Amino acid sequence: RLAQPYGRYLLKCSANGLILADDVQSRKLFMRCIMIRRRIPILLLTSFLTTCSFVYAGFDLDIDDDGETGALTDGLLVIRHLFGFSGDSLTSGAISGEAERTSADDIAAYLNAADTELDIDGDGEAKALTDGLLLIRSLFGFSGDSLISGAIGDGAERTTADEVLAYLNTIKDTDNDTYVDSIDTFPNDSTEWVDTDGDGTGDNADPPSQTTTYCHGAFHKLLVHNDNGLETYEVVLPQVGLTPIPATGSRNGNNLLLQATTIYNSSDVSLDYDVTISSDNMTVTATIDVLYEELTFRWNEYGTLGDCAVFELDSQPVPQLVSTDFTDVANYIEDISLFRSAYGHDYSDTFESCRSMKHYFSPVLAERLNNNVPVFAPFAGTIVQLFTEEEDFVDDGVTNQQTVIRSETDPAVLAVLFHVDLLSNDLIAGSVVTTGQQLGYARMVSGDSVHQSFDIAAHVYTTMGIHYVSYFELLEADVFTNYSSFSSNRSDFIITEAERDADPLTCDGETFTSSGSLSSWILDL
Repeated sequence: RLAQPYGRYLLKCSANGLILADDVQSRKLFMRCIMIRRRIPILLLTSFLTTCSFVYAGFDLDIDDDGETGALTDGLLVIRHLFGFSGDSLTSGAISGEAERTSADDIAAYLNAADTELDIDGDGEAKALTDGLLLIRSLFGFSGDSLISGAIGDGAERTTADEVLAYLNTIKDTDNDTYVDSIDTFPNDSTEWVDTDGDGTGDNADPPSQTTTYCHGAFHKLLVHNDNGLETYEVVLPQVGLTPIPATGSRNGNNLLLQATTIYNSSDVSLDYDVTISSDNMTVTATIDVLYEELTFRWNEYGTLGDCAVFELDSQPVPQLVSTDFTDVANYIEDISLFRSAYGHDYSDTFESCRSMKHYFSPVLAERLNNNVPVFAPFAGTIVQLFTEEEDFVDDGVTNQQTVIRSETDPAVLAVLFHVDLLSNDLIAGSVVTTGQQLGYARMVSGDSVHQSFDIAAHVYTTMGIHYVSYFELLEADVFTNYSSFSSNRSDFIITEAERDADPLTCDGETFTSSGSLSSWILDL
C-alpha cells in the first residue's frame, strides 16, 4: 500500500482499488474520495501501482463548503486570509448560511494548508494584492486585462488572463459535483461531467457507446458498437494494420452481413462478412469472402468474445508450446528450409519484408504423394481459420486447407499449417484439437504438379501487431531432439534478422527476384 501526500490530505491506494483519505473533515471531501476512481488522474506514482488513480482532491475554492464558489464569501475569505485576518475578522459576514465549514479556526486551517494552491499567478508566494485580487476579480466575472491589470507578481509563471483562468479552473468546482472545472465537460451542471462520445450530451443522460469485441481467425477482430440501440461496426485485420476499418451492413437476429474495404500493398481489398453470433454472445463463426487484385478466396473463421490475447516478445522469450511435432520428421522429411530463407515466396510480417518467415519441410522423394505424410496438431487449441489453397476449386472444407490453430495454453500464439488435406469435414473452424491429434496429410500433389515441400508458420500477437517467429522457437526440448540428424542447435534453422538484412533479397510482389548468398535449407539437398 502506497501513500502520496498532497496538500494537507494523505491519499492512499491499495492493490484492490480501495482509496482512503486521512483527516477527512467534510462530507464533500469524503465524496471526492468515494468517486476518485472516476476522475482523471493527475498525480503520477510508481509504475507498478496500476489498479488505482489519484486526482487532486485536497483543495477547491469553495472555502466555506456551501456548495458554491462566491466572490463575497469564498473570495472574501481568501483575500482576508492573505491580508492576515483571523478569528471573527476573517469570517464575519463572509460565511454562507448553507456552509459546512463555519469556524474561523477551520477556515484558517483549510487555507493555511493551501498556500501552494493559492499562488494563482505562480510567482512562488500567495499574496493578497496579487493572488487574492485575481481570485476575487475572477469570481466577480472579470476577464482579459480587467482581470490581471496590476495584479501579477514579479517573476510570475502565469501572466495572461487565459493562463490565470485556466489555473483557477483546476481548483474551482463551480457546480459542486466533485469534478473541478478543468476536467468537467459541463462545469455548470452538477449532474454531468463527461461526454465520452462527444455528442454534446453528458454520459449520465446519454451513456457512451458500448463496444463488444470478438477475436477471430488469424487475430482478426470484429467490433460491434452500440450507441443506445444504434449499432455500427468495424473490423481489424492486423496484416493490413491495427486501425479499425469501418464496415457497413445489417443485423438480422444473431446474423451480421457486413462489407468493408481497405488497401494492402497499394491494392484494394474487398471483404464480405457473413457472421453468426452464438445465442449466448460468447462466440462467432464467420465466412469472409476476400477479393484482392485478381484473387478471390474465402476464410472460414471462428472467434471468441473479448480482445485478442497479447504476448510481449520484447520482455519475454517465445513460449515453448509445441509438445508434439506437427509431422513425422524421422520417417518422412529429408530437408527443411530456414526461417527468413529465399525459398518459396515472400512471407513476412509487418516488421520485416521480402523474406520467407516460415519453414518448408521437404519429404523424401518416394513420400511426395497425397495421403502419405501425416500432419498433427502441434499443441492443444482451437481451429480458428480454414480455407482451401487449391486453385480453381470450390472449397469442400477438406482439400488443401490452410489450417490455423490458436493455442489453448497461450491464445496469443497461432500455428499456421499449409497445404493440409483434412481427415474429414468434422474438422471445422471452431473444432477443438488435442496435442498430437492427426489433422490429415500433407497435400503434395495438385493437378499434374508434385510439390517438393509443405510448410508451417508461427504467429505471435503483440500490442504492436503480429510477429512471425520460427516454429523451432516454439519446440519443447524433447521435441527438438527429433531434429538431431539435421542439427543440434535451434539457431541453425534460423537466419537472423540482421543476417538477412545484411544479405537482402529483392521481391516483385510476393515473388523473389533474387536469392541472396545465404543458404535457404538446413542440409541444402
